[in-house]
Amino acid sequence: MSNSLTDSVARLQRAGSEHSQQTKKLRIAADNLLTWLKNNIPAGFNLPCHCEIYPSGEFLRRSPGGVDANFKMTISQEHSVDSLMKFSYLIEEGFLDQLSQALEVDAHRFKDAAEKTESFLAKVPV
Repeated sequence: MSNSLTDSVARLQRAGSEHSQQTKKLRIAADNLLTWLKNNIPAGFNLPCHCEIYPSGEFLRRSPGGVDANFKMTISQEHSVDSLMKFSYLIEEGFLDQLSQALEVDAHRFKDAAEKTESFLAKVPV
């Protein structure tokens, strides 16, 4: 019985340590991605999946699909395991691909608008 108890405690210590390490890595990865979003997404840009990022570093998801998908995270603050898992699931479900696509569409619209503006200005006498 003593061996079993010793083995159980050792297993618990290993599992707890592994859990802590992986949670820490996930928190760092989430902060890095949130920082990138805050620094690179234009103000007023509509993020996909009912998400928002604010200059303060606060990231919100308000899903009309139900409160279970809602969460809030702020850069450099302790993220709950629940929020980390919801954020990870959001990424897994294609948030970054949808964001890339939305940015590409917006960039194309801006390019068209700039070309039309430049064309108009080229016709205006100075």
